[in-house]
Amino acid sequence: MDVKIIGPEITVKNAYTTMAVIVTPLAATAPEVIFVTVSQDGVITDVKIIGRGPNATNARMGFTTIHVGRIADNALTVKSVTKSTERVLVVAILIFNRPCAKEPLCQVCKDGFYNNFCNATCGQCLDGQSCDKNNGTCIKGCQPHYKQPMCTVCDDGFYGPACLNICGHCLDGGTCDKDTGLCPKGCDFNFMPPFCQECNQGSYNDSGRCVPCNGHCKDGIPCNKTTGQCDNGCSNHWSGDFCQNCLHYYGSECNRPCGHCAGDGLCDNVTGQCSSGCQDHWQGPTCDDCKDGYYNSTCTASCGHCMNNEPCDKLNGTCSKGCNSHYHSPLCQDCEDGFYGSLCNATCGHCINGEPCDKKNGTCLHGCLSNFQSPLCTECIVGNYNDNGQCVPCQGHCKDSAPCNSSTGRCDNGCADNWSGDFCQKCLHSYGKDCNITCGHCAGVDNCDAVTGRCLNGCQPYWQGPKCDVCKDGLYSSTCNSTCGHCLNGESCDKENGTCINGCQSNYQSPLCQECANGHYGKTCMIKCGQCDNGDNCDKDSGACPNGCKINFKPPLCIGCADGFFGQQCNLTCDYCNKSSPACQQADGHCLHGCTQDLKLPKCCTNSSLLNGHCPSSKSSGGKTAPNTWVYVAAGGSGAVLLILVIVLVLLRRRASSADDQDQREFRPPLPGKGYDKFNNPVE
Repeated sequence: MDVKIIGPEITVKNAYTTMAVIVTPLAATAPEVIFVTVSQDGVITDVKIIGRGPNATNARMGFTTIHVGRIADNALTVKSVTKSTERVLVVAILIFNRPCAKEPLCQVCKDGFYNNFCNATCGQCLDGQSCDKNNGTCIKGCQPHYKQPMCTVCDDGFYGPACLNICGHCLDGGTCDKDTGLCPKGCDFNFMPPFCQECNQGSYNDSGRCVPCNGHCKDGIPCNKTTGQCDNGCSNHWSGDFCQNCLHYYGSECNRPCGHCAGDGLCDNVTGQCSSGCQDHWQGPTCDDCKDGYYNSTCTASCGHCMNNEPCDKLNGTCSKGCNSHYHSPLCQDCEDGFYGSLCNATCGHCINGEPCDKKNGTCLHGCLSNFQSPLCTECIVGNYNDNGQCVPCQGHCKDSAPCNSSTGRCDNGCADNWSGDFCQKCLHSYGKDCNITCGHCAGVDNCDAVTGRCLNGCQPYWQGPKCDVCKDGLYSSTCNSTCGHCLNGESCDKENGTCINGCQSNYQSPLCQECANGHYGKTCMIKCGQCDNGDNCDKDSGACPNGCKINFKPPLCIGCADGFFGQQCNLTCDYCNKSSPACQQADGHCLHGCTQDLKLPKCCTNSSLLNGHCPSSKSSGGKTAPNTWVYVAAGGSGAVLLILVIVLVLLRRRASSADDQDQREFRPPLPGKGYDKFNNPVE
């Protein structure tokens, strides 16, 4: 279709717009009207061909819709041309400035492009990955030396087409131009423009900084720009890797000799300080000053004893503020009169007529005052001591009768027995004229009165009396720590041996009354022992018989009968009782669980066979006839036949009616505290 474009240029951007555009072919009699709708974010939502004719804007003929997706800025443009004599012709030209990823809708950018109109190119993403198609960021980061997140420019410090070149040392740590590598504000100190990679003449690169050459190269030649060293060697007196050290000299010109340095004599080439210290008697950073305590030009003379140990004048040795005590000024090297020794701190002795002693060894040249020991005249003769400048006799009692110390009056080897005090003049744990009576068991430290022996602070535990030499009541022994036994009427025992003078309380063993008498036991010895075998005594705490019981008695206490026996001596058996344990009462032999052989009487005997309440058939233990059995036999011999007849009758009745036999048993009279069931058996 041949068309012409007439009208002003109109640009549709990111505003919601509905625009009518008239498109007219040259040969057409009426124009076509197209409505283009653009959303707020620059998306053409549709293009509608509305119709034809003079009033085409109202026509709805030939309606069609085309969805075109997003467009770039200025994508929809109405171009203008000059007017013609023909009908006005206006055409809408749709310009798409991005390639589409998917035809025909073009809704997603192709890889390598992004933004609303897909006209922006992705940066240098890592491993050739595509960027985010909305904002252009590289999701997994950038290629080396590119700046995140867009990866379109070099990181600071790099430049060039692939960001592989390293920037030089730009001023104030700035970055270089990322295309050319030039430093826009110049170089850091001493770096050479325009790339700021190399140091200026007279300096060298020290860890990224151009620092001035610090050595003294031969003939004034500058140092190496890379190493800082003097390639042609050092000037005179200079040494070291950088020709920066003086040899035995120091100062800016290396023209001052070092002081009295120790070792090889070398000092610091700038300050003159001796790194290895000074030679003997020298001090100071440069070892050119005498140490305190020495003087003269070679520092070999020793100072005297100046006040407060201040140093003397290092030229002439005088003490400007005077001497320490007892030294003679001005050099303070000799003792004053009355003192001697290497420190002049020893006092002269008691020389005759007050003469001074020798200032080195302290001897009195013409002898001592009375009772002082020559030659120093400082100590008293044996048996005397110095009491305020007078030698007086010793006053204490020294061990082994040794004399006291001639200076202090004290006993250097300790005091004689029973004596104490600074001068061994007081009784120790004793009293009396010669301190020969031992104090009692006094409490505290002061012991007893030296004259009377009375304890000043009371007694130790367990003791009593003014002198604390008697046990308290209820205690005895040499230490009063043993307790008396159970003496009669609560009396106290003898305080030496513990015996109860008037005897013991009941059932206690004399003379100490501390354990039970034989035949008794328990805490109060009130329980009698049982029937121990061989008449042994029971244990006095538990009552047990150590070697067992007499026959038929039950261990361990041996007080009751063994099962199957009864009687005072446990020598009667319960032969006809049911054998359940226990079979019978131990007092009278009453069967507790019924009889054997269907006997009915309480002791399983017939009425005619009872004798004094016991069955004649009961046997004593050990196979011997019980002491009362012969009486039973003699008294009941005439009833033996009757007993046999009764037994026969009982057997006949059991054959006749075993069922009735149980109901017809005779009722046993109840024992105290006991009841019986329908079979005449005792129940609790």
